[in-house]
Amino acid sequence: ILYADRITDSMRKAMDETDRRRNKQIEFNELKSEEKVIRNTRFYEQEIKALETELAELRAINYKNKSEKAIKQNMVQTIQREWEALELKIKTALNNKINQTNSEVVKLKTEIKEIENKLNVQHDAFYGYLEKNVKNWQENIGKVVNEKLLFRTDLAPEVKEQTASTLYGISLNLENVEIISKSIEEYQFEKNERLANIRDLEEGLNQFQTANNEEKMLAADRFGKQLGELKEDLKVLTYSLELADKREQKLQIELEDWKIKAGTEVEDSLSGNRQRLNIIEEEL
Repeated sequence: ILYADRITDSMRKAMDETDRRRNKQIEFNELKSEEKVIRNTRFYEQEIKALETELAELRAINYKNKSEKAIKQNMVQTIQREWEALELKIKTALNNKINQTNSEVVKLKTEIKEIENKLNVQHDAFYGYLEKNVKNWQENIGKVVNEKLLFRTDLAPEVKEQTASTLYGISLNLENVEIISKSIEEYQFEKNERLANIRDLEEGLNQFQTANNEEKMLAADRFGKQLGELKEDLKVLTYSLELADKREQKLQIELEDWKIKAGTEVEDSLSGNRQRLNIIEEEL
């Protein structure tokens, strides 16, 4: 065949078949290469990339907002605990002051009652008898007689001429002995002094209550303002996160739709490519 002087029909037919098969093989190879290109092609890449970028930015903002929200929630809890602790401290201080003042007032009133009882019975008691019948009795009898004894009303005192300057008929040197009895004026002074002490205690308690209430109001203003600002920030963050979540869901759906659409494009392109490959394989 190679050295024939002319090309026969058989030779022409064989050569045509060889050309046809070579062309088909080239076309087949090109389709195979095209298939690889199709598989590596990202359809709607711009749309998908834009959605992925927006989703990444949105998630970054969401992460930041969630972290900020957690921090502010912890701050709210901390401030509420501090406020409660301060209010408890203020309340405890007031209760202690009230109890202390009431205890002191009760003690003073008891002492006043004892003084009033002495003043009320002094005319009929041994004390009144001595006031009426024994001059300067505080200088002698008053130094040795128990105060309770002075205000008893059942002693039936009586002066005996021969023993007027003695105690039970016994003469004593009492110059260096301290006087333990008191005059009516001294008892009245002690009563007034205790009444004044009660007024001072009550006034002090009123002032303490006023200061206590002011401290409580200042705390409420300070902590309330801080909590109000934080809670308002939390409302804004919560609303922003809700909107962001909805936006993220919407973007995610859009992204999935574009990916499905891109996948469909790939499958449609590959389907056409496969049909042409099948035809060429049959022809080979």
